[in-house]
Amino acid sequence: MIEETIRTSGKFQVEIKSDYKLEQDQKHTAYAIEAFVFVPNSLDVNPDTYPKYLFYRDTQTYIRFKLPTVLLRDIASAVDSPFVALETALKDLTDHKSDAAIRNCENQIKLFCCILKSSIRDHVDLIANARNSTDAEYLVEHYLPNLETILPRFRSLREMVALPSIDDRIRSIYALADEYISTTVEQFTFDILEKTGKLSDDNPGGYRKALLDIITEEVTYRIEQGYPSIPTADSDNEAFIYRRGVLKRLMESILFLDTSVRPEGRITEQVVYSLAAGLAMVFATTVAFLTQQTYGNFTMAFFVALVVSYMFKDRIKELVRLYVNKKVQSRFFDHKVKICGGSRGNQLGVSREAFQFMSDSKLQPEIRRLRNRDPITRIDNDQLGEKVFLYRKSMTIFSRNFEQVYRNTPIDGITDIWRLGMSRFVRKMDNPDKAVFVVDGDRYYRGAGSKVYHISLVIRYLTSRGELYKRFRIVLNRSGIKRVEEVKAIAGK
Repeated sequence: MIEETIRTSGKFQVEIKSDYKLEQDQKHTAYAIEAFVFVPNSLDVNPDTYPKYLFYRDTQTYIRFKLPTVLLRDIASAVDSPFVALETALKDLTDHKSDAAIRNCENQIKLFCCILKSSIRDHVDLIANARNSTDAEYLVEHYLPNLETILPRFRSLREMVALPSIDDRIRSIYALADEYISTTVEQFTFDILEKTGKLSDDNPGGYRKALLDIITEEVTYRIEQGYPSIPTADSDNEAFIYRRGVLKRLMESILFLDTSVRPEGRITEQVVYSLAAGLAMVFATTVAFLTQQTYGNFTMAFFVALVVSYMFKDRIKELVRLYVNKKVQSRFFDHKVKICGGSRGNQLGVSREAFQFMSDSKLQPEIRRLRNRDPITRIDNDQLGEKVFLYRKSMTIFSRNFEQVYRNTPIDGITDIWRLGMSRFVRKMDNPDKAVFVVDGDRYYRGAGSKVYHISLVIRYLTSRGELYKRFRIVLNRSGIKRVEEVKAIAGK
């Protein structure tokens, strides 16, 4: 099963996040992605202006494991709450101080922060998307007491962390986690107030005031603890934003897997070059032998033939190299990525990725059909034309290795994150501001118009369970990406 989301990440970057379930009963979990990007010819994106090294320079990829969904109320009171693993890790560290116990305790603190953040975010999304004020207030009514249970329980662990047997690094990580949780609660509580207008100041429960009280209490708590992450109204809060980002990266680092990239197909490439050189040499040698037999040695004809054969030999070698290399590249990948994790850097999988431009005639019928779904799209393609490039990735995860390395970590799957920068695509776009005139009775008005460009993205997912197709439209102008929209979900085959 695949779950994917696509969103903008800044004004010039698109992020595609795909979640995959680990097949625990199988030795390997394998999947592949093929992303077809259709760019209008007017943007001048082609193999000459956008070679491979520029594409990979504009691309960022991350691989992390996905934690299971935990309800906020389960963190607060469930028997198998993440608190249990955290408290057990701290107790084990007080009983047996070792490097393994320290690492486990640090990991459990970070995992708890990640699970709590995910639970709060999911609950806040439910509040923001509630159908009416009654549903929203019901959800807020459960949000408040759960936080009132979770926060004191986590902060009560300070007494255990302060014991002399606890390592100084754990004390430091715990304090940073405490600050991170406080800023996270503040941020998402503000999101409730910002994203929904269903909670009025005069509602019966007074939930709006209660939410503001939580924020005030968290700011006061951080001041009392001496944490520097305090926003103020009369500054740009540069230090606050920076510190909050550092805390986020520190806590979520537990989720990301290490990768090392190396080129693939270098041996094959050298073999191709050798074959091309050998074929060119066969031509030059054949010309030399035939000319020698016909005209003899030390003649002008033999001299001219040697020069001409040498000239053609280099060109033949280069043409054969380009032709064969082009054929070979379509079958091989550009990079091989080794995926590692755990304290010992255990290999958990391998990934391969490739980039190439494609002609329309070589597109699969299903991809072409999805691209030309509506009449306007077909007209746009026929009149202006477009270039198509393909980014493909093949990944194999060693499921059993995961289970062994992360046996103390709840893992629900793998998240593959791909970010594509589009700043190079906008350089030759027209001015985004266009005048539009609108008639209103006997008068007309000059209105504002925006010229945009559409870049289509068709993604094909391949797993052991079958195929899944998705199509998206990226709407952008010279000022950046305006929105990303899914054209229509395509059922799996």
